[in-house]
Amino acid sequence: MGFLENLESIFIDDFKAGVEQTTGLPVVYIDPDQLHRQHFEETGTLHADDLGILQDMINAQAPGMGERFNEFHVIEVLETGPFAIRLPHENETYCLVNIPHDDLDHKNEIIPTLAQTDISRIKEIPGWDDHWDRVFGIHEATHCSAENPDTSILGILKTEITSDQAAIDWLKENNLDDIAEALKDYRALGASSGVVRDELVDGNFKHASSIFLDLGDGNNLSPDVLEAELEFQTYAKTFEDELVKEVANVKDIDYGDALKMRYVDTQGFMTAAQDAIDGGLLARDDPYTEQLSQDYVDNFNQTGIVEIPKAPLMTALTGFEAEMMQEVQAIHGISEAAAQDMRENDPKQFVETLESALEQGQFERPDPYTEALIRNYTEGFRRQVVETKPRDRASLESTTDNDVQKASNTTMPSPSTHAALDIRTIEGGTPEINFDDNLNASTTIGGVDAPAFFASFADPQLAAQRETLEQSTASQTTPDFSFAQTEPATTPT
Repeated sequence: MGFLENLESIFIDDFKAGVEQTTGLPVVYIDPDQLHRQHFEETGTLHADDLGILQDMINAQAPGMGERFNEFHVIEVLETGPFAIRLPHENETYCLVNIPHDDLDHKNEIIPTLAQTDISRIKEIPGWDDHWDRVFGIHEATHCSAENPDTSILGILKTEITSDQAAIDWLKENNLDDIAEALKDYRALGASSGVVRDELVDGNFKHASSIFLDLGDGNNLSPDVLEAELEFQTYAKTFEDELVKEVANVKDIDYGDALKMRYVDTQGFMTAAQDAIDGGLLARDDPYTEQLSQDYVDNFNQTGIVEIPKAPLMTALTGFEAEMMQEVQAIHGISEAAAQDMRENDPKQFVETLESALEQGQFERPDPYTEALIRNYTEGFRRQVVETKPRDRASLESTTDNDVQKASNTTMPSPSTHAALDIRTIEGGTPEINFDDNLNASTTIGGVDAPAFFASFADPQLAAQRETLEQSTASQTTPDFSFAQTEPATTPT
């Protein structure tokens, strides 16, 4: 972005600008901050007014659309965060957009969720908040292009790749390469349970787009391979029915008995299934049904478990993190708990171990996904993560050098010239300039002289007085949500 574009960005809502530059559809915005979000977070229940607020907000932009929404949609608006969907209404198709609430409108608030890594472990996030707002606006609006979205995990991943790539293309066009690279890195980290978090979470498989994102350096897999993965997934849902039919033919029983046999005589079912495969009864025009049937039988013979084969990409997404941990355990001869401890407390050694294993080809598989996921994880780690664990705040505060009473070279502060000030006499922070009869000027702020005003914040001997006052005020004031706006968001022109 050039200087003038950066300047313009200060005065516009970049999330909405990203939405509107991306979708050609009329947009309906939902603002979760107009609902009683805090009430919902504190009580787990909806405020009685919220459904009406949401319906009015939507009706003001697309008359009649709001009546299609119910309490479950209100909960989704409050819980989900920003999203966008394509929504037909009457004779028009709209892009319905839930904008970020005020706890997710700063890069330091949303990136830790994206990367599944605590903010204390993330290096400086490149770009302005406005740049990231534009990125997420473009990303969400791209979802409105999907007319019949596939809601399977791989189907959702495909749409997320498309949306992330649209944002990256805009970043590259505007010479914001560092942000584009960071976005890819954060997705790589978020595909796992994160580098380290206070609370362990599962990898975000639906947003594990990094290995497919094209930064123009050739270091990505083609998204075209997803078509084969999705086709595999389709047949993985249907081959079992074909297999049961052919077992029924082999055993000369009806379909229901063959289906029952799979559960009450699994070994007999698998033997009949192998006979059907060997006899060519599972041969189909597609390349999947026969192979899936064979994999199904082989897996049972090897493990004793009846399991539907997963697409190779899904196998990699759900298993690459365990493979990382197992490799670290094997190389260092340590337990899983010790490997996890290394990941949290000595992440530099953890990632160096993975890099060494990658160089030795330890993660090479018939498909490219596992190796690519782990390589992107290590590269994203190197670029975006602090490599040593920050010292615990409590231990810092207990050291002698940080303890006024224990530090031998510390001099106690002299009495404040404002010690007698009652900060309750300060009214606001508005400066006023007054002139006497001789036109001599004097300045007051909040009704007291300027030195006293600033001392009320900075003077350590007034700190206790201010803290006591604020705690007293807080204890006497219960949250009041009646100020929540009921006016709907304005339709962009």
